[in-house]
Amino acid sequence: MNVSELTDDELEKRQIISLICDQHINNIGEQTINESKIDYLEEVASQFDEVLFVCKWKQTLTNCSEFFTPIMTEEGYCFTSNSLNHFDFYHKDGSNSKYRKSLPDATGWNLEDGYDQSAAVDTYPRRAIGSGMKSGLTILMLARYNDLDYLCRGAVQGFKVTLHNPAEIPRVAERFFRVPLNQEVVLAVKPNMMTTSTNLQYYSPKGRQCFFPHERKLAFYKVYTQRNCEMECLTNYTQRACGCVSYYMPRAKDTPICGSGSKNCTGYAYENMIDEEIQVNLKSEVGSTCNCLQACTSIEYDAETSQATYDWEKQMMAYQENMSDPDLLNSVFSRLTIYYKDAQFITSHRSELYGLADFLAGCGGLLGLTSGFSILSLVEIIYYLTLRLCNNYSQEKENKRNDTENDKSDKAKV
Repeated sequence: MNVSELTDDELEKRQIISLICDQHINNIGEQTINESKIDYLEEVASQFDEVLFVCKWKQTLTNCSEFFTPIMTEEGYCFTSNSLNHFDFYHKDGSNSKYRKSLPDATGWNLEDGYDQSAAVDTYPRRAIGSGMKSGLTILMLARYNDLDYLCRGAVQGFKVTLHNPAEIPRVAERFFRVPLNQEVVLAVKPNMMTTSTNLQYYSPKGRQCFFPHERKLAFYKVYTQRNCEMECLTNYTQRACGCVSYYMPRAKDTPICGSGSKNCTGYAYENMIDEEIQVNLKSEVGSTCNCLQACTSIEYDAETSQATYDWEKQMMAYQENMSDPDLLNSVFSRLTIYYKDAQFITSHRSELYGLADFLAGCGGLLGLTSGFSILSLVEIIYYLTLRLCNNYSQEKENKRNDTENDKSDKAKV
């Protein structure tokens, strides 16, 4: 259908949908839109119980709604699991509140200390008890052929999956694993955790290259992580450059939301922010536009992937399903399995290479090795350079005074 044939309402909805498409797709329209219009992205999204068709946790079938909740990202309407709820994640102002606040409270976990020793096994965020596929999560995902759009995101179809810690906003467009249609993807996850010695609190954040929680506060997020900081920085930069923020960004209630007419501006704002960061780093200047160093306690997830054809049609036939059912004819499935590769992992620890005590001990050891030097030798040197000199000087003055008195006494006798 030609754009000129669309009604005003259809044209407005087309402009809203274009916000989740590539930047060159429909970059004309209103500069800002109302927050209520963002709800249309949820209306046109695939239904929850269709996308997440079947979930299996620890080899047991379970309701997917118990594990996942909807969230709005730069990729549109997505589903997240094991994230903090709105009240634990955002300050008073923030986005996606109507989704995240339905999640349980994370009473037994925080990024710095992990799980409390008194936390129950089935606490939230959920934790895997062991490693391997039997302790993991398997998700059967469904897509409808008539929902596939080759204009908005291009020719590659499938699902995007990202791994993040519960205190981070998921950046689906930036870091993701792709699960193609009619394929099974297995992710063997290995945590990559960095901790920092408390002795480094006396160093500057730039010197240790990380922030402790009390050193860097964010306006929107309660928990500091590098990715949360980068998202907040991009939000502030976009608001200064365009006078509005993208629909998925955290924002105050009175902050305008960028419409399709601002897509070019928001794209240039991101590019200009990256250029400024690069220039600051090249010049080795103090501080930066964002100042988003790594958190002193951080956790990332690396994954080894394997992939195979998922012949779901033959499986359906084995279960004697009616393959002429219109729902099956219009559907395509993919399967994702996520589990921890090992039951244990080794963390990295950031600490000072040489402290004051280490420096003194190293100096003493080198002196002792090369010249037979010891602490007693040091005391003797100090003694001879101070007390012994003073004593010799006083003794010499005393001898001179005695000699003078003896001379006077001899003259008096004569």
